[in-house]
Amino acid sequence: MASLGSSIRSAARDTSSAYKRLPIRWRLAGGSAALTLVILCGFAAIVGVLTTQQIQRDFSREVSDAATQLSQEVKLRLVTRSDGVTVPRKVSGPSLNDYSGSQNAAVRIITPSGDFVMGSRGAPNFGPFIARRANVGTIIATSAIDGRKMM
Repeated sequence: MASLGSSIRSAARDTSSAYKRLPIRWRLAGGSAALTLVILCGFAAIVGVLTTQQIQRDFSREVSDAATQLSQEVKLRLVTRSDGVTVPRKVSGPSLNDYSGSQNAAVRIITPSGDFVMGSRGAPNFGPFIARRANVGTIIATSAIDGRKMM
């Protein structure tokens, strides 16, 4: 009876000789196909990463531009409530529901101190004012505070 080690060596020899029995044309074609596959996969990965980054930059720019435009259109006035607290209130500007509804967005107007002024229907609480632009989870929060005084 032959040993198990000799059976494995015999199988390995038969497998490697099967490759060597292929004509050189087939071996060159197989190697060329494998190299082409590696190159195309690498190219696809690079293009995918660059495209994703460009889409994210474009989206962030559009959100920032929309926030800047909205801040120019909305006018606020400081109003003293019956309890003596002065709060900002919207005086004029577009309806936030109309403004955000066309793009399935959410808008909240807050002061730099974090006081809520108003928001579109269903707008979540984005948290406290962090900076002019911040990523909060999967949400890009953008503010367009330009230092203008309220009326």
